[in-house]
Amino acid sequence: MDIKRTPLIGSMAIVWSLGLALTPLAHAAVIPCELTVDVGSTMPLRWDDEAHAVFRHEATRLWLPEGIRVCWTGATPCPEAPMLYVRVVPQVPAGTPGARPALGWMGFSDRSGPGPLILLSLTWIADMVGRAERGARTLAEWPGMVARLMPRALGRALAHELGHYLLVRREHAPAGLMRAAFRPEDLVDEGTGQRLALTAADRRQLRARCGRPPVLVTRNPRNP
Repeated sequence: MDIKRTPLIGSMAIVWSLGLALTPLAHAAVIPCELTVDVGSTMPLRWDDEAHAVFRHEATRLWLPEGIRVCWTGATPCPEAPMLYVRVVPQVPAGTPGARPALGWMGFSDRSGPGPLILLSLTWIADMVGRAERGARTLAEWPGMVARLMPRALGRALAHELGHYLLVRREHAPAGLMRAAFRPEDLVDEGTGQRLALTAADRRQLRARCGRPPVLVTRNPRNP
């Protein structure tokens, strides 16, 4: 997804700007298999219940076959777990270390691994969705289609970032969900097949680290 992984130097300023506490920055080198994902947006997305459901489904459906249990606050009880903050922002802030036009960003530290903050860029994801083709036209040429498909696209971008966190790995895979670059159609097509699947190596790494199927705990988006 043309997402550049960078050390988590300077990320505290971003955390403060998004109204997050500094306490969760103290992550262990080995990320637990149980985590809480807190999703919010810095701008109103005006999503209805169906849009929320699509976003959640796309963010988690690729992890379900691996035995990951997904818990949404308000639907089922969620165990205590380290917090991972996901924020939908207009663009990744210019001051983010190593940032460039990208769908998402997560900071890494060589000492403590992935940080607790993921940013999803609404502007760049919308631009990529608009370039997806339907017949001889792009989605940007179809009124309302980009907005309609944004929950799906944002969910898939989040699924990729969750993979970096769960796999404790900033490097990308040669194929599947964790590859470095997506095509516009990968974000919006209904049938993606192996284009968005986990590779066998990714599955082995996840199971080797956890020793059992991990549990992914998520919270409802606050203000989409």
